[in-house]
Amino acid sequence: MSSPIRPNSSSSSEFLQIKSLKRPREDEEKGKEKQLDERVTTLFVNRVKEEIEANPQFKAHLYTYLRMEEGDNDSLAIFQFAKEIFSLKLRPAGPLDSNPATNRQVVLNVHELIPSLTRTAEQEDWLKFSHLQQVIGKMDKYNNTKDGIPGSELSSPVKLHAEARLLLFFHLSVAFFKSESKIEPRGAKFQLHQGSEAQGTEACHHSLFPEIRDDYLEKLKQEVFKAVRKERKEGKEKEDIPPTLILKLLALGIPGEALQETLKQIIDKRVGAEEGINRLWNNFFPASRSRSLFNEQSKFYYLNNHTIIAPATLNRVDDIIERNVRKFAIDQLENVSSGRSWTPIAATVRVSKEIEKVLGQSLLQTDEKLNMLKDLEQSVRALDKHLFKNNQHLTTQISASFDEKFENLENINNLILRIPELLDSISSLNDSHSLPLIIPNLGDTKGLLASLPQGFQAFKNKYEVYQQQQKEIYGPIDEKIQRLESAIHQKEEVTRKFVNKLKEYKLTAQEDWILSLDQTSPHFPGIEKKHKSYQKMSEDLRKVQEKLKKDKESLSALQEKRATLRAPDDRLLQAEFKKRLAYIKTYFGSSISSPIDPSSFARLEESRHFIDDQLQATSQLTEKLSEEVMQRKYSSYRSYEQLQSILISQTLQVNK
Repeated sequence: MSSPIRPNSSSSSEFLQIKSLKRPREDEEKGKEKQLDERVTTLFVNRVKEEIEANPQFKAHLYTYLRMEEGDNDSLAIFQFAKEIFSLKLRPAGPLDSNPATNRQVVLNVHELIPSLTRTAEQEDWLKFSHLQQVIGKMDKYNNTKDGIPGSELSSPVKLHAEARLLLFFHLSVAFFKSESKIEPRGAKFQLHQGSEAQGTEACHHSLFPEIRDDYLEKLKQEVFKAVRKERKEGKEKEDIPPTLILKLLALGIPGEALQETLKQIIDKRVGAEEGINRLWNNFFPASRSRSLFNEQSKFYYLNNHTIIAPATLNRVDDIIERNVRKFAIDQLENVSSGRSWTPIAATVRVSKEIEKVLGQSLLQTDEKLNMLKDLEQSVRALDKHLFKNNQHLTTQISASFDEKFENLENINNLILRIPELLDSISSLNDSHSLPLIIPNLGDTKGLLASLPQGFQAFKNKYEVYQQQQKEIYGPIDEKIQRLESAIHQKEEVTRKFVNKLKEYKLTAQEDWILSLDQTSPHFPGIEKKHKSYQKMSEDLRKVQEKLKKDKESLSALQEKRATLRAPDDRLLQAEFKKRLAYIKTYFGSSISSPIDPSSFARLEESRHFIDDQLQATSQLTEKLSEEVMQRKYSSYRSYEQLQSILISQTLQVNK
């Protein structure tokens, strides 16, 4: 590790310091030179102090590296030390694999990587940064301990997954805030964790934009061009290179010595600005790797490519969100980058509300499909029940009247017409916000149902004629029989009540003795009254029983008379019934194959769990973020600028 940059007496720019990279020509500027950037103090010096307290062995390293005495306060040097200390070699050659199914690189030793990436989680929550790291850490713990559990038991991790989606978008927005970068989302090419085909799981990215191409570094290079050209000018047009620009370059991993040497050469006009900066860029941002802000050298790149291992259905639900939200989200990200409209947190709220809207629509579409599938399933089961009864009618396994047989045939006909309508409705449902339904034998089922013998309406007409003839012959007498049956039922009910009441008024043996032999007893009046009530009810019961007997005799006579009436000729109708029953058995047997793929129904049910969980988590975080927007909690650019420094400076060394 090299020591901090010191003045070089052999150069005309011997007073050029890495802190500010400007020539101190006046006493005031010498004072400015020693002023500390609050961002450096807040974000890195405190970090180093915490690490020293946790790891005393760092202390000697710190002062050896800085060539400082204890108590000195060179914060820029501490900044460099902190950047070096926390550059971790986290990926040795072995754990980087390739996923042939997706043509992605996969980090397999994530259980070692994530704890190192989230080591700041216990610090102050810099604009949700520790919150994000805690969420990632919890999901990573789940990934490393759970395997193949049902979607219905994944509620908590899935809610964290939805929360991480918004937090990652927020941090992307912060990173590009006012950078005026051109941002182009790409398909994911990298992931942390890998699913299991055997267990039906997949690695589901939390981020809406796990892979981004941008011109951040190109814009920064142009900014450096402009700054060094102003530095080279003379007189009033001369402007010093902003310290924040120097810090940004250092944070991106450009070594201080190389940066100082390049800028000295340009300022001394030993090399052109364009030539010098291009050479610096080619050395530290080679074309062989991505020149986007976040790449494999960035810790945030790994957080942004973190995944949750879950049933493949969760990835399909995420596809719905991404398909319907990404265009809107990238528009918000570009607005934030331009710095002309939304702040990062306001843009995140807008995106979260859009996700809420999409998930709400997804829930409605999914419920509509589930309800139709349940209706279809019930209709198929009902048809099977009536087909089975049809076979019983045909083989005389059960005695059934014409009315019972006709009712069963009519139900079969109605269901055979209803099921194709349901199949057509299901196949034409909108899939824009829900999982598509696959009915594998749709054509076969519709073809089978279409083969039902036609002419049911004609058969129904014949049966109605037969029913009318029966009504004309049997109608008047059936009406009398019905009235008598109703009267008999009422009288039988009255008789039952009388019998039960009489039991209450029947005298006991002692009461009977008092009534007969002891009229002087004080109980005699009450017993006499009870006995008279019993006699009256007995007489009323006798009268009801006499009427009941007469009604039953009348009913029996009417039934005998009805039996002597000549029924309409039903021989042709009987043959028609037998023919139709036989046709149905020939074409359908006692059941039909269900057109429903059970796994399709299960996937929809599972997707509903995932949609609902993500909707709840998104709504809760949206409400919280909206409150913070109303409170103007993150209204200053300086707050975002601090987090920008953290995001771009969290680098690591990558070995493949």
